[in-house]
Amino acid sequence: MSREKTPRRGVLRSALTVSVTSGVVAGAAALAIGGAVVLSERADAVPQPDPVPPVIVEAHRLQFADGYDIERRFFGQTEPSQDVMLGFETGGTLTEILADEGARVRKGDLIAQLDTRTLEARRSQLLASKDALKAQLALAVATAERQRALQERGFASSQRLDEVAFTEDEIVARIAEVDAGLIELDVQI
Repeated sequence: MSREKTPRRGVLRSALTVSVTSGVVAGAAALAIGGAVVLSERADAVPQPDPVPPVIVEAHRLQFADGYDIERRFFGQTEPSQDVMLGFETGGTLTEILADEGARVRKGDLIAQLDTRTLEARRSQLLASKDALKAQLALAVATAERQRALQERGFASSQRLDEVAFTEDEIVARIAEVDAGLIELDVQI
């Protein structure tokens, strides 16, 4: 007996599943149709816009042309094709600006000038040092001549003569150093 009940139960279950699924599908279809009807009624309730009046168009004969001009307007700011950043090798205070921004200048034109009073004072100081060194050199040369004369007579040592000769060389080197400083200052000025 239990064998007979099992096929019936399967058939009943299948029939129940089919009928429930059919009911759900039918309900969904009814809701979709009802929603479409509601949307249609709402659309019919809104007044329709006025029709666009017809536009009168003028007819023209075509003329062939090789080209045409189009006028265009652009807004903006013009910029120079070249831009140059200028500066001094050494810092300082500007005493004069001789060219305005955007002005044309040629190679070698004076554009601005720095205050060179400090450099000029340093130059004067170096010139005074050079004069003092020249005086020391003259004394060293005279001392060297005296020491040679004394050595020839046997009254001076070779050591003292060497010291005087090296003093001359040192003073000549210090004068060259001052001259180099003057050249550097002239470049800066």
